[in-house]
Amino acid sequence: MKQESRHTECFHSPLRGTVILLMTVLSVVCLSSCDGMIYDYEGDCDPHWRVRFEYDYNMKFADAFPGPMGVGSVQLYVFDAVTGRLVLDKADVSGAEGFSKDYVMPIEELAPGRYRFVAWCGLESNNSFTGGVAPHVYEPEATAWSLSEQALGGNDREERRLGSLYYGDAGEVEITAEEGTHTITVPLMKDVNDFTVILQHRSQPLDPEDFEITITDDNSTLLWNNSIAAETDPVEYKAWEVRQGTAEETIKELGIPTVENNVLVSFLTTSRLVGGRQVEPRLTVTRKSTGRVVFDFPLLPYLLMGYHQAPLDAHNNPYRMEDQEYLDREDTWGMHFILDDELSGRGGWHAFELHLLDWHVVLSDEVLGEYN
Repeated sequence: MKQESRHTECFHSPLRGTVILLMTVLSVVCLSSCDGMIYDYEGDCDPHWRVRFEYDYNMKFADAFPGPMGVGSVQLYVFDAVTGRLVLDKADVSGAEGFSKDYVMPIEELAPGRYRFVAWCGLESNNSFTGGVAPHVYEPEATAWSLSEQALGGNDREERRLGSLYYGDAGEVEITAEEGTHTITVPLMKDVNDFTVILQHRSQPLDPEDFEITITDDNSTLLWNNSIAAETDPVEYKAWEVRQGTAEETIKELGIPTVENNVLVSFLTTSRLVGGRQVEPRLTVTRKSTGRVVFDFPLLPYLLMGYHQAPLDAHNNPYRMEDQEYLDREDTWGMHFILDDELSGRGGWHAFELHLLDWHVVLSDEVLGEYN
């Protein structure tokens, strides 16, 4: 019996030792792998870096980057923060449905170090801007994009419609060898504005071929820091579409009978609007047949008039902003002018009312001028 007992003890001891050894090894592995965490996304403990793009710098304070109406393409430039040299130039284009809300761009090519992330987005199949050649060394005041000749002077109206352009700068970011998955967010700002300018006469029809509506500014060239190049010649933005119509609610709204074809709707697009520059953006309406100006006035004071109270941010809290932030967040502008020829003893037409966004402004002749 003692011999059998000794045999049994000798038989079980190695097995028990093996189990203990395996449990010990597994414990060490589990504790040393990713600090005890399992990364389902990558399945390993290597560092993984990626970039996501976000466009919530708008008046809705909501991310408009994904989806079919969002930002359709991305172009990322990464510069070494120490030398300023370009180390990565990477692009991607969405499909018909746009980028998904979970879209990220992997940047596994980058070694640990400090970098500056700059993006220009929305440029796929966009012929409105030329340039975009990244400098070998980052220069914030180097020319990035300029408006094309087609966009400014093309006879084809559709070419005057500027394609969307977005700028992003994540600043300096440190890429480390820390295990796990890390995401860098590049916030975007839209650099193109859409204008809808409506002319409505109280008692006469308007001929769409007899009016020229333009916006003049010196903002045709954007630099790599998204500022406007200094000392550039003013450019003239013309309507890319003009529609004629009839205001059906004139009796209710204006107290006058309906007049056929008394409304013109013009659509224009411009580059980024920046205040405090030497050349002030101006809106001008001219009658072609006579060469006379219906009105000509500085644009920004009227656009800023629409920002009369703090909007609500994404958390439904009042949010106050400076004028330039408002000009950058708002990208869609509507201006409605009502013309009349009964207010002047000298005859002629006058733009005496302006509806801007939610504002109704009564204007004087000295502000907008007289149309003869």
